[in-house]
This record gives sequence, structure tokens and C-alpha cells, in this order.
Amino acid sequence: MPSPTSGNQHQSLDWLPRDCPDPQAPGIDTVRLSGPVSGTDWVGTMADKVTETSIVDAVTGEVERWFMWVQGDLPFKIEVSGDTTTLVTECSLPRRRNGSNMFPLTANHARDEVLDVYHYFDPHAGWRVPVEALRVRRLDATVDFTGVTDLPRLLAALASVSTPGERRNPGLFYDRERGGALTMCRGSREYERSLIYDKAAEVRHRHGRAARGGHPRPSWEISASVDIARFETQARSRYLVRQGVHTVADMTQGAVDRLAQRAWDRHALGTHVADAPTVLRAIQGSGLSATKQGGLLRHVLFERYDMDCDTALGTCNGHRNEIRRLGLTLDELDGRRPETWLDFEARRQISRATEN
Repeated sequence: MPSPTSGNQHQSLDWLPRDCPDPQAPGIDTVRLSGPVSGTDWVGTMADKVTETSIVDAVTGEVERWFMWVQGDLPFKIEVSGDTTTLVTECSLPRRRNGSNMFPLTANHARDEVLDVYHYFDPHAGWRVPVEALRVRRLDATVDFTGVTDLPRLLAALASVSTPGERRNPGLFYDRERGGALTMCRGSREYERSLIYDKAAEVRHRHGRAARGGHPRPSWEISASVDIARFETQARSRYLVRQGVHTVADMTQGAVDRLAQRAWDRHALGTHVADAPTVLRAIQGSGLSATKQGGLLRHVLFERYDMDCDTALGTCNGHRNEIRRLGLTLDELDGRRPETWLDFEARRQISRATEN
């Protein structure tokens, strides 16, 4: 039985981005795929060439046990249910293809790489379905925003935005897996989770770690990541099925575009961050009664500064709906800085001076 190829055949220290996607289009990073295979005998015959590894969830710290060929680069695990044996694998497709996930792949290029993953395992496991029928259990769609010069301010304000039907989020944290990159997280790991994080900080961390290990990474990554904030939605099986993505055949560019747009809208990540006078003027122009305006302003203040509020749940939900309709959230009370937001269509941070 032949052994898997070692490492990434596409990697090169002098690599320049190939198949670089349209910067206006959401791209694909990590996918988790599964499909039925011929059995488990092949695992036993390869036991001396398999080592245990783990995948750590950056937000929850949960550890999943996986396996990997000693000379390989793709983690996998085996699930047995009755007479069915399923192989599960997960990888960053752009990192496997080009040695870096700085530029995510378009759907067409991602499916090409999935075919390579399929052929990687097929001589050993013997897939029982064609590549198009492999189930997609996870799909990370990403969008990069340029010109982001004040990410801490943006994320601190966005973390206070509550949306209908969404439980309170953990807000901001420094992701150790990304070298302490400032990160905001919304949603559920088991369903759909969205992140916005400092891509430049992650790249610097990976360069430092690679250099210490004697495997320097391409220098262009540093300059390419300057002032970049990455939005990443991590969609899991249940959510993907609801969005019409069951298998690799469903992994089209249109599907990826919809996943990214719906997650962005669902978590209200395009909310404008404004100073107190701007928010006050928006509330005064909302058409609500004076009493409701007062309640709404109180709600904004309590949410922004993470204070407990004794307002009834139904009233709070009504306030959240109004705030979402206004599309504004409060900056620091003593701030006099331009109104700013991440523009999903323009893929960049936009600031607008306000008159107070």
C-alpha cells in the first residue's frame, strides 16, 4: 500500500499568490469533509505510520482528538456506526494549496483542492462516493477589510450590539492561537460562529513561530496583512444544511457569498460606531415618544458599558430591534471621533466626520 505524500506539494518559500481571488468576493479557508469509506482495516495496517494529534478550539479551549500520518499533513478521524465507516478530515484549503491562508480561495479553486484531498486518502481508505458527494461539515467563509486603523475601538463598540434571538456573546478576547490577536466572537460553535480579528497580528505571530522553528514564511505576508481585519464565519453542519449546503457539489461561489452576507447581517456587524451626540440625534429622530426615547437611550448606555439592566425582557428585545433599525451603536461617552463602520460592500473601514 503506498504511503501518503508528505507535506504540501504547492508550498515554496518564494511563493507568490496564485489564483488570487477577487478581493470583493468572500473566499473559503477551512473546510471539514466526511464520507463513507471501505472499512477500517487500512488503519490497522498503517498503525506504525499514524500519530495522534489534536485540534484546539480557540474560543472554548475544547480539544478534539484526531490522527495524522507521520509524514502527512492532513488530520483525520474514523467514525463507525453499524456497517458504515466514515472518514472525517479538516484542513485550510488555501494553506494546503499555497502555503498561506492570507488569500482565501474562490469556490472553484476550493473544489479543485478538495479533489486533491479526496485523492490523498482514496488509495488507502477507498471512498465509496464520488468527491461531489462528500458531506461538508464545516465551511469557513472569509472577507478581508482594508484600511482598518482603529480596530480596538470598532470591536469594543460592536461587542455591545445585541441582536434578536442571539444570547449575550463573550465579547472581546485575545486569541492565543493567533498570537494574541484581538478578536470579537458572535454566535455558536455548534451552529454558526462569526469572528472579526486582527489579521496582521496573527501573521506576525505565525512568522515568529515559523522563524524559531527554522522554517521562515514568505515575507510578502507581512505587508499584505497591514491594516487588515478579517471577518470569518464558521458554519457547521446543521446551519449549512439550512443554507442549502449539504455536499461539495453545493459549495458554489453563490453559496459562499450568501453564507458570508447572511452571517454579517445576522450579527449586525455593519453597525455604525458613533459618538454620543450622533446616537442621541438618531434616537430623537426615530419617531418614538419621549418616554420611549428615554428608555432606548438608557438601554444603549447599559449595553455599551455591560451593566445589568432590570428592564423586562420583552422591553429589552424591543429596544434591541430599534437600535438595529437605527444601525448605530455608542462609542465612548467622552469621545469626539468620526463615525466609523466596516462597509461590507466596499470591503474597507469608512469614517465620516460628525458635527456636534
